[in-house]
Amino acid sequence: MSTATERYEAATKYIGRAIATVERPPLSGALFPPLAAIEAYAGSAKTQTARNDLARIEARWLRATTEEDRARIARDAELLADRVQESLPGAPQDRARTNLYKGEVPTATPTTSYAQEVGHQAEEVWHWAKDTAAGVGHGVQQVGKWLLVGGGLLLAIKAVDLIRTRQQRDARRVPTRRLLNASLVRAAERAERRAGR
Repeated sequence: MSTATERYEAATKYIGRAIATVERPPLSGALFPPLAAIEAYAGSAKTQTARNDLARIEARWLRATTEEDRARIARDAELLADRVQESLPGAPQDRARTNLYKGEVPTATPTTSYAQEVGHQAEEVWHWAKDTAAGVGHGVQQVGKWLLVGGGLLLAIKAVDLIRTRQQRDARRVPTRRLLNASLVRAAERAERRAGR
């Protein structure tokens, strides 16, 4: 039978190895560095709970003074290792679990990645769009007619507004041109007078 120390060390080593495995980005990240950064961040987010629980168990182990305390902490470490093995996506499955009841089949959570999730979401959106497009076709035709009528009406209003704005601008230009021409004539007359002196 293993001692509490051996059980504790085996469980904590497994948890540390599982965390390192899940936090390591897949090889696809080497080809596309932004994807590697995303995968590394996602890996650290997935393992945060396990890391925090492991830190609490390690702190308790350091404070343990009796063999009973160590045995209790070793059991908690084994249960944490079991939870990590069951629920952490991509955790190694090479350890015999301690929390199985008689006849239970071990379960695990498959590995997940950002690229895999993007592909899954794109597939869902594609199927939704394809299924919805057939039913919406008739409604789109009706909406299209109303948009055509409304767009034509809006275009007519804008055209009338543009014509009215140009007429107002042209009406303002005529006096400005006359004033400018008159000023030029006066300036030319003054220049002639000065030259004639």
